[in-house]
Amino acid sequence: PSVWDPAGNEAYIVSLEKLGNHTEAFEAMKGAASAGQMTPVIYDKLREHYTTLKEKPATFEAWIASLKPKHEVEKIKNKLRAEIIDIPFEPFVMESHQGGKVKSASFKKDEIVVIDFWALWCAPCIAALDGMQMAVDLYANDPTVKFYFVITQDEPNREKIDALWKKNDFRNMEVLYDAKGKNSRNVVYKSMFPGTSGIPQKAILKNGHIRYRAEGYGGSPSGLMDEISYVIEILKEEGNHAEK
Repeated sequence: PSVWDPAGNEAYIVSLEKLGNHTEAFEAMKGAASAGQMTPVIYDKLREHYTTLKEKPATFEAWIASLKPKHEVEKIKNKLRAEIIDIPFEPFVMESHQGGKVKSASFKKDEIVVIDFWALWCAPCIAALDGMQMAVDLYANDPTVKFYFVITQDEPNREKIDALWKKNDFRNMEVLYDAKGKNSRNVVYKSMFPGTSGIPQKAILKNGHIRYRAEGYGGSPSGLMDEISYVIEILKEEGNHAEK
């Protein structure tokens, strides 16, 4: 089932469990992990399994990583290394959905800031938020990594945002409002992605520069989590090399 889409994997695994085929379901979950085709539900089920394993790596994340073919992971990382950029961005101030403002001038040295540009009218943007939640959870205890979810080319309807976050149980996902231009809320988006209007877009920032940009959503929540986390790790490694 690893060639299926993540939602298909999840439906297959849930049906196996209902039939009492737990061993087969566990193998299918590991297959989905190996192929980078997990939904948050599969990921959480694997987390439960991890606690019952007698011999296992020290952390759940290390165990999940061990299920992926090393050559595949290296291939993805090498592709991402080739896509690392170094472009200064225009400083910004954006209003936060939680109240107050977020200023790029306040970002600390070597802090990695992931910005997801999305809109309420954009179905792929909303579909991608599951994978972004997985990435947010992965770095929940890392103060050097921040995530912001910028609603762009859209009026920030407070009720609709709150309803979407509540329905999907999104947590630690702070929404910012893109700054208002002449016609639309798109000032920060336009400054980071000139010449396009496509969303979702991800921008990963470090030390006043855009270091990575990615448009669209490939359809795999765990695939998106991997992409974001691999880029973060590549950018963190840079700092280590500089100090040696």
